[in-house]
Amino acid sequence: MPAYTSAANHKVISLVQGFPTYLFGGWPLTTPATRFLISQVQITSDVATITGTIVEGNIPTVGQLITVQQVQSDGGVFNVTAVAITAVSINLATGQGTISFALTQANYGPDATPNAAGLALVFQSETSETLAAQASVPCTLPIQDPKTDSARTVTAAVSFPSAPTTVTVNLQMALMDIDSEYVNVSSTPIVAATNVGNVAQYSLNTARFYRFKNTSLTGTGTIIAKLMF
Repeated sequence: MPAYTSAANHKVISLVQGFPTYLFGGWPLTTPATRFLISQVQITSDVATITGTIVEGNIPTVGQLITVQQVQSDGGVFNVTAVAITAVSINLATGQGTISFALTQANYGPDATPNAAGLALVFQSETSETLAAQASVPCTLPIQDPKTDSARTVTAAVSFPSAPTTVTVNLQMALMDIDSEYVNVSSTPIVAATNVGNVAQYSLNTARFYRFKNTSLTGTGTIIAKLMF
C-alpha cells in the first residue's frame, strides 16, 4: 500500500463490515489455494521432496506454508500441517515439478508407488511491506444507523514478519482526511517500542477516517497492519 500523502488525489480505502482491511501489507482474498497432486515422495538429509502437478492456484514460493494429506508412504510421515516450504521447482508450462520442506526422518525413497499419491495445499498468505516511520494509507467507514450516533468498535492488528529493533505503532483517527487533524485513538499504542505484534480493540468511536502511524523506528523490518469493524 502507498504511504499517507496530502495530495488531493490520494488513495482512501473504504472498509466493509466484518472483513479485515489492510493498510500496511495485504492478503490476496480472491486467489485460490494452490492444489498440488503428488505422485512421488522422498526424504534426503531431513528434507522431504514431493513431486507432482499443480492443478489449481499459483506456483508457491519459499516460506509459504504447505499441508500434505493422504500420502501413505513411510507410514504417513509426509502428511504435515502448515510447514514452511524451503524450495520450489515448477515448470511454468506444465505445472509439474517439486516442492521441498524440512522433515526430520530417516532417508526414504524415491517412492512413486500408489502409496505416494496424495494432495498438497498451499493457502495464500499475508504479504508484508518494508517498515518505515510513516503513516499508512487512510481508510473510511460507512455511516451507520443514526440511532447509534455512528459509534462503532474497531479492531486493529499489527504484526512484523521481520521485526525491527524498536517501533511504536498507533491507530489514528480524524473527522476529515487532513494530515494535521489525525490524533491517536488511544494513549496506549498498539505496538510500544519493544513488543513486536499486537491486537487492540477500540470501542465507541465516531471518527470517519483511520490510519496507522509508525514512529520511533530503529532497525529494519516488515509490517502487516489491518483494521476491521
